[in-house]
Amino acid sequence: MSLEVSTYVYPNDAWEFIKQQVEKKKSQHLSSVLFNKLPDELLTLIFTCIHPKELASKISLVCKNWKLVASQKYVWDSFDLKNLFPLIKNVIDKEVWKKHVALSAHGLNLDDEQPLDNRTDIPELTKLFASIKLEDEDSGVTILTMPKGLTLNELWKIAESPLSGNKTACRSIWDKITEQFGGLSVTNTYRVVITNSLLKGSRNLSTTQQQALVNKMGCEMPEVLPVSTLAILTYISSPKSPPVRLYSDDPPTYVRCSNKVDKKYNVCAGGFALAGFDVHLNFDNDYEFIGVAGLWKL
Repeated sequence: MSLEVSTYVYPNDAWEFIKQQVEKKKSQHLSSVLFNKLPDELLTLIFTCIHPKELASKISLVCKNWKLVASQKYVWDSFDLKNLFPLIKNVIDKEVWKKHVALSAHGLNLDDEQPLDNRTDIPELTKLFASIKLEDEDSGVTILTMPKGLTLNELWKIAESPLSGNKTACRSIWDKITEQFGGLSVTNTYRVVITNSLLKGSRNLSTTQQQALVNKMGCEMPEVLPVSTLAILTYISSPKSPPVRLYSDDPPTYVRCSNKVDKKYNVCAGGFALAGFDVHLNFDNDYEFIGVAGLWKL
C-alpha cells in the first residue's frame, strides 16, 4: 500500500510512517556530518580496515577529501598481499636473500630495491589473478626479488653453498647455455610474480602455442634466470622436510624459457628430482614433459 493511500485510509499509521522517515533522514544527515568532521588521521586509520576494492570503488567517490585520504600510500601499504590474494604462496624478498645468501661474496646488491606500491600493485594483481590458470591449483605463485648482479653462474654457486638453509643439488647445465647466458647479470634489482607450477594446458604444445597461451593469460614466458632462481631459492629457504622442489620429476616437469641458444633452441629448466635441478635444451616443439610458467614484472 502506497503512502498516499495509507494517509487516507489509515491516518495514524501514515503519520507514524512519515515521522519514522523524517527521523531516519535526520540520523543519516547527522552521521554524515559527524563523519565529515573526523580528522584525517582518524579517517586514515578507519580506511586501513576497509577492503581495497571498496576503498577504490566506493570510499574514494564520496568526496574530494575522502579520495585524497584513501589514496595515501600509508593506507595501501597496510594491506598484506598474501592475505588479500590466497594465490600468493611465497615471498622471496630482501630478507630471505640476506638470511640465506652471502650477498657481497657473490657480487649481489639489493640496495637499489624499490619499495612495493600497493596502490598500483593490488589493482594489477587483481587483474592478473583473474585470468591465470595453473596446472597445480594449490601451488600458487611467488613474489620473487631478483638482486642486482645475479647471474646463472653465481646462482649455481649459491645453490651449492648457501649461507643458511638447504644445500641444493644442481644436476647439470649445458655448456652452450653457460656460454651464452651464464654470465648475463641483472643490472638493477627488480621483482616478479612467477607461477610455482606450469600454466594449465601448456604441456604438449609447440613453442608458438605456448607463447600464445602465455599472452592469453596476460603474462610473459620467463627467462631461465628467474625460473632457476625461483626453484633454487625456494628449496634453499624451505622449512619443510624434505624441502619443496618445484618443477620436479613427479611428474617429469620442465619449464620452457624464452632464452634461445644460437637463436634457435629454447632453454628448458626443471626436472628437480633427487639428482638435482637441470637446465638443458629441447630440440622438439612437441614434448609432454615441457610446459610453460607465467611471469609478471611488478
